[in-house]
Amino acid sequence: MRKSLLILGAATALTCFLALQTDGAAVGPDRGLTPSIAAGIKLEPVLNFDVSGSTLTGPLHHRLTVYNNGLITASQCSGFSGANSAGTGFTTPALAEKLRKELIDAGGLTLPDQNLSVADIPLTTVTVFKGNTNAKAHTFSYWVGFKGYAKIAQIISDFSSAHPTSCQGIFQTQ
Repeated sequence: MRKSLLILGAATALTCFLALQTDGAAVGPDRGLTPSIAAGIKLEPVLNFDVSGSTLTGPLHHRLTVYNNGLITASQCSGFSGANSAGTGFTTPALAEKLRKELIDAGGLTLPDQNLSVADIPLTTVTVFKGNTNAKAHTFSYWVGFKGYAKIAQIISDFSSAHPTSCQGIFQTQ
């Protein structure tokens, strides 16, 4: 448990450091890592995607967060084996904004919580952020991805599949 918390803490600290920008372009290994204090933190979330709960194979928790500057963070805790991992990666700010627009167009700011009785299915919780510092956000949860929830799940799955190295291969949508 301590090792998992230490890894998560280190990943969070690295994420905060890498999230600083200098000229409006996403920072990263190939874009330079020199943050500008005057530029401040230009980091606003686009999406928080959580899958959490228990299944027949044990508990799991997956999280994907995408930020407007292109930063991607992903973490996973799965099963009784304690297979835990976390990572950060990058996309472009334009693709992060495209993701936001696709989610909004698919109902990401209006879908309600799904009202189903289920067993052994983890709960998926999606938060879509509107897009500025004091942005409004909308959070909804669903058990089974059908109807409007299927479109949201597909958009997130497509984004994740298009960025496997950014997510360091640890994130798979359900």
